[in-house]
Amino acid sequence: MPGASQVPGAIRRQVEDAFHRNGIRNLAMLAHLRAVADAASSRGCRLLVLKGAHLAGAVYQSIAHRVLADIDILVPDSDTGRVREALLELGMSQEARPGLPDDRPDLHHHLAPFVTSSPFPIAVEVHRALVRPGLPFTIDMEQLWSRARPTEIHGAEVLGLSPEDLLLHLSVHSTYCHQLAHGLRGLCDIHQVVTRYAAELDWDQLVQRALEWRAARCTGLSLDLARHLLGTSAPEDVIRRLAGCSASELQRARDMAITAVLTERAPLRSRRLREPTAGSRIAPLLERAAELLQALVPPPKRLRAAYPDLPRPWLIGLCYPHQWLTLLRRHVVPRLRAALGNARLRSSAQAEGSFQTLLAWMRSGKPSIDKFREII
Repeated sequence: MPGASQVPGAIRRQVEDAFHRNGIRNLAMLAHLRAVADAASSRGCRLLVLKGAHLAGAVYQSIAHRVLADIDILVPDSDTGRVREALLELGMSQEARPGLPDDRPDLHHHLAPFVTSSPFPIAVEVHRALVRPGLPFTIDMEQLWSRARPTEIHGAEVLGLSPEDLLLHLSVHSTYCHQLAHGLRGLCDIHQVVTRYAAELDWDQLVQRALEWRAARCTGLSLDLARHLLGTSAPEDVIRRLAGCSASELQRARDMAITAVLTERAPLRSRRLREPTAGSRIAPLLERAAELLQALVPPPKRLRAAYPDLPRPWLIGLCYPHQWLTLLRRHVVPRLRAALGNARLRSSAQAEGSFQTLLAWMRSGKPSIDKFREII
């Protein structure tokens, strides 16, 4: 690796150790994906692999290059019942999700997670759509399924998104849904997809589909960030067509986004992120309550997945105080400091306000960043 000789030996060894441990963990996760795919196929269910598992197994040069938090799969809504049966027969248990029952697709876009038993918990999320209800995107799922490609991931015969759909989904998921809170990881994913499929990406189709999804600005900003921060070979004219604004306005949006990428924070939870839709007005409150409960008291299996290096399984109880302290540090302490007038935290609050502005800009193809700055 260029420049590796300049990295202190102790740090280099830590990175190498993390790389090897991640590779071993991903091998186990992708082996489980194969078991899930075989079980779903035996029941006549279609299965499309999303996000990290697809990227690690089919896009990155090595499966150890991409950290996997869980396995995300997309199945037709009509197949969710049979897929649930398949996962339960594999010995997985389904986590409770108060207020968000699986039979309410108007409240959430995936079922409650399924988790394997210890000592190596693996979580599987079964999606029936790409984004949660209420977000301002219009994704034709039938067309998306018709463009899906047969893909082999670590011996599992599955489906994957077409290159254009994959880029669009990563842009929407990282830049809008998670609001760049994962830092450079989402942009690295976009860079790898553009590099991997450089010879076959249809940029005109990408632009057209982004407009159909109402995700043009979100995608344009994602590609622009990857181009400036990682040197991604995204055509400038494509970025301009997607952003649909002047170069100076795109520069201002980029500056706001780079600040978000480099700032440690949790994604904003706001009604501004949702458009009111019939039958979904209560969804934000229910989802927030369920997320708060899951954050404060996650099931032991989920906690073991988050702390895989525990020397003894019975020490899992000690992880709950650490979880609460982490939540306090990330969410409560910053707000207390801001209330007490801490200048650094006021700056953080201003950054959150800027990202609200950026989200509003991504939702619209007409008013400028400056117009939205006046409104918000």
